[in-house]
Amino acid sequence: MKKAIEVVNSTIGRLQKGRVSIADLTLRKTLTKPVEKYRVRTPHVEVARELMREGWDLTLGANVAYVITKGAGPLFKRAKASNHVTLEEIDFGYYVENQVKPAAMRLLECFGVDERQLLV
Repeated sequence: MKKAIEVVNSTIGRLQKGRVSIADLTLRKTLTKPVEKYRVRTPHVEVARELMREGWDLTLGANVAYVITKGAGPLFKRAKASNHVTLEEIDFGYYVENQVKPAAMRLLECFGVDERQLLV
């Protein structure tokens, strides 16, 4: 179990130092209906709308690649197309707290690991 904790902590440390690639942080969601049919503002839909304003042809089934950038406000306002940002714009804390830790803890809790054993 010690090795698993070390791997998670290493990942968190690399994120906190910005030593990852944009590709490593890119989230992907598929459009399951035409963009205009979405009623809820979600990150992938907002990014799709922005890309379409730029002339991209995104239709049902399109895969939208995005990252979460620094700033305040809801995620859909902080989501940007992954090919439109630099590493300096990315909210690494978001990835630690909302992607890495929850996924790791779902597994590690089964073995008695407490979140306090992970880097903060």
